[in-house]
Amino acid sequence: MDPAGRSFRPFVARLLTVLAVATLALVVWQLSSLLLLLFGAMLISLALRAGADALARLTPLPAAWGVPVVLLLVLAVLTGTGWLVGDRIATQFVELARKLPAAAAAVEGWVDRQPWVEALLSLGTKGEAPAGLLASLGVFASSLLGALSGLVVILMVAVYLAVDPHVYHRGVLALFPLDMRGHADVVLSEITRTLRTWLVGQGIAMLIIGALTSVGLVLLGNPLALSLGMLAGLLEFVPFVGPLLAAVPAVLVAFSLQPIDALWTVLLYLAVQQVEGHLVMPLIQQRMVALPPVLTVTATVAMGVLFGPPGVLFATPLVVVVVVLVRRVYVEGLLE
Repeated sequence: MDPAGRSFRPFVARLLTVLAVATLALVVWQLSSLLLLLFGAMLISLALRAGADALARLTPLPAAWGVPVVLLLVLAVLTGTGWLVGDRIATQFVELARKLPAAAAAVEGWVDRQPWVEALLSLGTKGEAPAGLLASLGVFASSLLGALSGLVVILMVAVYLAVDPHVYHRGVLALFPLDMRGHADVVLSEITRTLRTWLVGQGIAMLIIGALTSVGLVLLGNPLALSLGMLAGLLEFVPFVGPLLAAVPAVLVAFSLQPIDALWTVLLYLAVQQVEGHLVMPLIQQRMVALPPVLTVTATVAMGVLFGPPGVLFATPLVVVVVVLVRRVYVEGLLE
């Protein structure tokens, strides 16, 4: 073969590799919304399968049959909770939605009366901060509801994944060459195991933060303590951003009562976050998954910029996957 032709072949191979990677990146970008929804379905399936496996260890019921049982148990708990306190929670959420505009107006009126902000108001920023904050919160909530519009489809996919995950596990392994399937099996198994332990730890943290916030708001005399505490627990799923979003409506509602109540509410949320950062999460991470805070914050911001609220929602579990891949594939597979 011509020497020029032999020297040209590596260049063509590298060029084709770059084109393939670029094409794959473009496809992933175009299908990012669908892929994030599938990732959410996978997280739900891991939670369902974890419950089914625990049930299989305690009973002779097979894990595959345990998935619908776990679903029925969750529905039973939700139904029982709704029967006991559902009316109160629903009433509080309706009242919260009704009070937020009035609370924002109260903050705006208080700002108007403060002499130390007169220079700022004279520059044309009068009243914009609370309204802008409320508008941003509304946009986020609207986008989040839009992202959750496919919840039924996600649940169906999650159930299928949870009933027989090995079928899909083997399907992914079939995409790798034979000599790489052993290592790919180890990596996929570790990703599954790590995500499952992270979900367990995150669920524990959400319950603790929701309970602490509810109790604290009850002691402060907040009339919407239950709904605000539940909101704080749910938004704990999104680190750093979630607690800030949960604190905004609580502070606004407290300010509509008395400005001093808003100060105590801010101190309460700061105290709860200190308990989470210095007590709850260290205890959980001893047995679960520990993630570098800088990496988590960076990933949350980057995913929010790239994919909006769904990206923020799944940023941390995606970091879990990336950490396992970097350690197993790059550090151990290539460097070592």
